[in-house]
Amino acid sequence: MLLLSGCQTTQEPLTAEQLTHIGQIQDFELKGKIAILTPKDKDSINFYWQQTKDEYDIRFTTFLGVEVASIKGNYQSITIEADGKTYQSNEPELLLQEVTGWKIPLRRLSKWVTGNVRGVVMAKHPDTELPKRVLARVSSEEEWMVDYDKYRTVHKLQLPHRLTLKQYKLKINMAINDWTLN
Repeated sequence: MLLLSGCQTTQEPLTAEQLTHIGQIQDFELKGKIAILTPKDKDSINFYWQQTKDEYDIRFTTFLGVEVASIKGNYQSITIEADGKTYQSNEPELLLQEVTGWKIPLRRLSKWVTGNVRGVVMAKHPDTELPKRVLARVSSEEEWMVDYDKYRTVHKLQLPHRLTLKQYKLKINMAINDWTLN
């Protein structure tokens, strides 16, 4: 038994300074603003997002700092606290839409905000060759257009600073003011 445990290796997580590719990002914190635009509504709100591997903790606040909603979860389950009530589900996107009215692709968004979107690259930024517009398929019935309007250097990585998600008549603008890679 001692010999077997001596052969095991545990991979230490990379520090922010050791990251060389956006695909290596597992833990981060974001602060910024999000605007959700539909033909009927326009919501603009501040957000704080902490991602640790598959676990996320997202808080939405008004410009005065009043918390509107708190979302904690992973790819299989979600808990939302809003309006003094707690909601839980194993369908994150569906519950978020039912509680807040916002259709946000939560299961994909943690990758998309880092610039790690899989899909058809429709356009690239001419000066950096980084993706500018990507058509991302979530399922056979759901596609999103992800526009990376601006990037910012964080440590040695080029990370999105402004991005826009579009689907039919829904548009989500995200401005990331502060990146922290853990």
